[in-house]
Amino acid sequence: MRLIQKIKSKLIYKEVTPLILSDQLRNAYQTTSVVGNSLQGQTAFVTGATSGIGLAIAKRLLNEGCSLIISGRNKEKLEKAKGQLLQCNKIQSVSTINTIQMDYYNYEQVKNTIKNLFENHPINIVINNAGVFSNKDSKRVFRSISKDEYYQTVDVNLKSTILIGELAASYMATNGGGNILNICSIYGFSSNYFHTPYGISKTGIIAFTKKLSQQYANKGVIINSIAPGSVATIMNHHKTNDNISSFHPLHRIIMPEEIAALTAFMVGPIGKYLNGAIIKASATEEV
Repeated sequence: MRLIQKIKSKLIYKEVTPLILSDQLRNAYQTTSVVGNSLQGQTAFVTGATSGIGLAIAKRLLNEGCSLIISGRNKEKLEKAKGQLLQCNKIQSVSTINTIQMDYYNYEQVKNTIKNLFENHPINIVINNAGVFSNKDSKRVFRSISKDEYYQTVDVNLKSTILIGELAASYMATNGGGNILNICSIYGFSSNYFHTPYGISKTGIIAFTKKLSQQYANKGVIINSIAPGSVATIMNHHKTNDNISSFHPLHRIIMPEEIAALTAFMVGPIGKYLNGAIIKASATEEV
């Protein structure tokens, strides 16, 4: 025992209290409006909204008073997500939420679906969130990645974001303006991931956001991006009842509901003072 105490006295260490990821914790972050109810009556389209950050953003925007159109690749997951959204206290009508099944790997399907969507709905807000993050990406491998694996990640993360962003911006510019927010990642800034499909795709989103915002700067279309750090999601290998405490600067990884609150803030009135901005939401975390 004395030996352990001697070792401890010579070490610099931190004690991190366990924090369990639960529905109660998630709900604690779905607080009152972060934009003074200024989004009420607007229509938001959220991609990749069946889980994680996308679902949290959909819940937040719904609680802010938006009508929702959510998309995903899997019909069953979409219906499950819709069911979760309907449980939110502020929901009063099933018609408030619509779902669209969309294969982000299929360029033509994405293009046709988005065109049809914007021709039939007055959309004010677009959240480009769809994304994939493979085990090979997390391990930063390169040589063992196949051509198909590379293009699968780039097609979902980058190409679908570019296609949806360009179509949405064009529509909004001729229909009174709007707000587009692209979800990228701090991996897009990290040289440790520049060679991975995920890192390449997120770096591409950063460049695309800046370029598109310049193109539509004087046309009433606000285009920004959020670059989250480590977030407690299934894609990041965190599920309900997991301990999310860590040696992160916050002593825990980020809640998706925190990214959702920032999203609502950025597509609200304050967001009009930002254009082409890439907001790092990582609490100085480095990867």
